[in-house]
This record gives sequence, structure tokens and C-alpha cells, in this order.
Amino acid sequence: MEKKVKCSHKNDDQCRLLKTVCLGAVSGKDRCNFYDHYTNVMNRPNNTPLGNEVKKTMYNDFLAEWRSFKERGRAAAGKKNMTGGPLEKAVRQVLTRELNPCGATVFDKATRFHVWQDAWIKADCLVKKELDDGSVFQSIVSVKNYIEAEQIRESFAYAYLAKTWLGQKNLRVYQVGLSLLNRNKEPLVNACKPYLDGVYSLSNEPYFDELVAQMKKDFSKSHT
Repeated sequence: MEKKVKCSHKNDDQCRLLKTVCLGAVSGKDRCNFYDHYTNVMNRPNNTPLGNEVKKTMYNDFLAEWRSFKERGRAAAGKKNMTGGPLEKAVRQVLTRELNPCGATVFDKATRFHVWQDAWIKADCLVKKELDDGSVFQSIVSVKNYIEAEQIRESFAYAYLAKTWLGQKNLRVYQVGLSLLNRNKEPLVNACKPYLDGVYSLSNEPYFDELVAQMKKDFSKSHT
């Protein structure tokens, strides 16, 4: 039988972190959905400064989104906006600072991207650089709260369409997750290459910092 984990942030029926009523207590559970999301945000890796910076940057917005949600008193978590929104914003902010010196432009919000004929996606993070020959080098970073097989297959699908249609030379597609990346996903990640160029995590190897280093190499090249 799976051992129940009780929330260490609950004081009677109040959440000490959010300073609101604990929805887990209201529903008779040992913890609410906020517990797991907070654990992922605070599960900081060692010696990976950029990953730590993303988590630090998103922290206040993350708490504010969850506090607003709990104050509305709804029982089901809208995880996309409450954790995913602050996460995406923080990733874009860090990439902007790191890649602007390479001549790259990081869009400041999720952006529509044309992947195939009349098919579009919303790219969580889109990075572009105009090249000397008039072409454009682009990278898409898909940002996820957690990464399982479904998320990997989804990113592979639009990467395959985009690279088949637009060509592979001047386009890279990456994925980065907040939580621990399960090592048994490596065979699937490898099978998705070269269309999905890499899957990274803020909490374990391969780290987000490695992704930033790779993108700096990508955008520092002339590509002409």
C-alpha cells in the first residue's frame, strides 16, 4: 500500500505558504494539488545556477496564482495557469538575458508558429535570429510542468511537421520540464531525434543549463 504523504505546510486548516484555507483539508485529503507543485518548484538542483534562477524568478508569481485560485475556492487545479504560466514566463526571461548577446530575439509571450500548411501551434518560447543570407534561424522551447511520454510525443509530432516542411537546417525544437525527468524516457527521447533536438529538466540531468549552453552555440554561429 502506498504511504500517504501529509502536507508539512498545513497549520490546522490553513496553508501557511498561501495564507488561505487548505483545499485538501476541506475535501478531507492529507494534501491538495499545491503540495506537489510546490515540491517541484523548491526541489532545486545543485550547481545549476540558471535552473535555480528560473525557479527563483517564477516563485512569487507561482504563489500569487495559487493563492488567487484558492481564494476562489475551486476544488480542481488549473495547473496550466497556476504553475505553467509563471514557469514559461521565467524561462523566457532567463533565455532573453542569455541569448540577446548572441543577436537572438526571444519573444516575450507564447507565440503562434506555423508548422504545416494550415496547422499552427502556440510556441511557449520562440527564439529567432536573422542571418546574413536573409534566412532566419529559429528555436522553439516547449515548457512543461512535468514530462511524460505523452508530452514528448506531442512535441515530436509538431517538430516532425515543422522540420519536414520548413527544413531542419535552421530550426531546433527543445523541451524543458520543471519536475524530475524520468530516466526511463531516454529511449523515447533518442527515438524522437533529430526532430525533437533534446529534452531537459530544471531538477535533474540533462539540466536546463545545458540547454542554454547549446542554444548559445546555435545562435552564435553564422549559419550562412
